[in-house]
Amino acid sequence: MSSKIKLTPKDVLYISDVLNQFSAYNAEIADDLSSVKDKSLKQAMNCISDGFSEQFDTFKNILKEASR
Repeated sequence: MSSKIKLTPKDVLYISDVLNQFSAYNAEIADDLSSVKDKSLKQAMNCISDGFSEQFDTFKNILKEASR
């Protein structure tokens, strides 16, 4: 049995700010990715983008769980 996640309004505000930042950073990386020629740099940028996406999804799941 899992316990319900309880978030304060301030928690939700902080998570919302983080989600907005992840989204903005991911968009910047996507825009810059097309101009990068170095294969290792492109791979590193893709890895960073994947990390942002994974963290974004984790925070979204936390919000969904808390809203139940």
